[in-house]
Amino acid sequence: MFSNNQLELVAGWDSQDASNYEATFQRTYLGVNLYVNQHKAKFQGTWTMADNFLGVRGDDRDILQFQFQFAF
Repeated sequence: MFSNNQLELVAGWDSQDASNYEATFQRTYLGVNLYVNQHKAKFQGTWTMADNFLGVRGDDRDILQFQFQFAF
């Protein structure tokens, strides 16, 4: 957490190797969360880099997601 508990950086990685996959499916995540009004609202952005999507060799994808969440 940075900036008085308002900014949060996130990262992750996972890997899946199933018996019917041609190649190992791997994902790397990078993201940022911005909290507003004492965590009553959140803006979230995530970039996912997927290699061998769902086990298909050479099917590499970049996925960009944005989300807004609020509590009332």
